[in-house]
Amino acid sequence: MKMGLGFAIMNRLFYLIVLMLFNPLHALAIVNVESMDLKADAEGVSGKAGVAMQSSSGNTVKQSYDLEGLLMYKQDAHLSFFSGSYSYGKAGVVRNTSKSFLHARHRYQLDDAWAVEAFTQYQRNEFSRLSSRVLWGGGGRFGIHPGVNAWVNVGLGGFYEREQLQPKAATTDVLHASLWRMNGYLSWKQKLAENVSLYQVVYYQPAMKDFGDFRMLGQLSLTVSLSDALGLRLSVDAAHDSRPPQQVKSSDVTQKVILDYAF
Repeated sequence: MKMGLGFAIMNRLFYLIVLMLFNPLHALAIVNVESMDLKADAEGVSGKAGVAMQSSSGNTVKQSYDLEGLLMYKQDAHLSFFSGSYSYGKAGVVRNTSKSFLHARHRYQLDDAWAVEAFTQYQRNEFSRLSSRVLWGGGGRFGIHPGVNAWVNVGLGGFYEREQLQPKAATTDVLHASLWRMNGYLSWKQKLAENVSLYQVVYYQPAMKDFGDFRMLGQLSLTVSLSDALGLRLSVDAAHDSRPPQQVKSSDVTQKVILDYAF
């Protein structure tokens, strides 16, 4: 039974990696709090803000904007941070992207490897029928340093979520739902050069009552430090929902080029 479950999870991880590399959809992005805070080792208050803009004209008229921000406070074994993002886009005069994300987390480092954390999150995506998704949760985290320029973190816990969907004609799904989900993640950072770092994170979030109802989230990003304050980030965000709302696709991928300012 355990072997079968492990094989199923590995299959889903492989599926998500393939999805991130080859899927051309652009509807739902995620914010990777791991890539934001893996560099957070300075005491006191710090943060960063990022902006991405895309525009095209001629045969195809498109405009899109992405704003991201992180505010962090670290003191001894305590780390608290608040992150958020907002995305807006139009194809011609028709709006086709409107989504927002807020995340707050507190982490207490027990020793060099082990930590415990608690978090809350809010998410909205108009074009996936998500009016709101609010969750509260926590768990444990284990980190290792397998090489001079490599860091790996594994987290396991759970959260309680409340979700509200937008009504839509010809759909029959439940508009209000609450449930518990397991939350497992694997993050990895590799420093490729003095000013170049590669980040990867994968989340696996099955419903505790039914593992067939699961979400997988992933991000692969490359960050280039242009100066002490400025950085350029290239990322691929992927999301898969095994049971999405009716008339909503189950998988989404977004590619971004983001200019970051750290303070």
